[in-house]
Amino acid sequence: MKLFYFSRVIVLLCFIPFAVQSQERVLLSPELNKEMKAGPGELIASSKLMSRTLQVQILESFEVKSGFTKYKHLKATKYPLRRAKKGYDLYYANDKLVDGKYWGIGINQKDSLDVISVLVTPEGDMSKQKKYKIQKSIERIESLQPCNDCYIQKLTFLGQQDDELRFTYQLLSGVLNKISVEKEYSFRLQEDTIYECEGLRFTIINIDGSDLEYELLSSFTPI
Repeated sequence: MKLFYFSRVIVLLCFIPFAVQSQERVLLSPELNKEMKAGPGELIASSKLMSRTLQVQILESFEVKSGFTKYKHLKATKYPLRRAKKGYDLYYANDKLVDGKYWGIGINQKDSLDVISVLVTPEGDMSKQKKYKIQKSIERIESLQPCNDCYIQKLTFLGQQDDELRFTYQLLSGVLNKISVEKEYSFRLQEDTIYECEGLRFTIINIDGSDLEYELLSSFTPI
């Protein structure tokens, strides 16, 4: 009995990576290459880590043949993304095992018109099927959800002191936005200079009174 229970646990663990891989973490970056303004105590930039779910939805039912085996992709079915072999993004449901393999859809990462029907083994190996002209039968869906255990990176403009600009950087984590890291930065105001803070790169366009006019060139480096 114990051996049977142990073997079931091992089988379940084999499938867990596929379930996890249907969700990715994405850093929502601040707007780049656009003139913006901030006063003392206001944010320069804020980037939040989010959970992104990628799915393919079947728009029209279609049938796939593999030897004597036929499988029908039914309309309104949704397949989450499960990454396996390089070259194709694989979308398949790991709860529909047919002849020892999962049926699904493969979309070429470099050519979205290259769509194939695939079989994927429980180990994640892809069996490339005949190409089907099914681009119009599927739709790729992307959704973003707040990630409670993720983090936010912020840079706040504190103001100008003599010829120096003062900022504070914060890394906030969890649903309570607990401050995990807090640092102060100061930069000497110079013309034609690119400033950098934790991967965030920006230029100063003008100082208008106490307001800072700036442009972001790149976002924070993900932690």
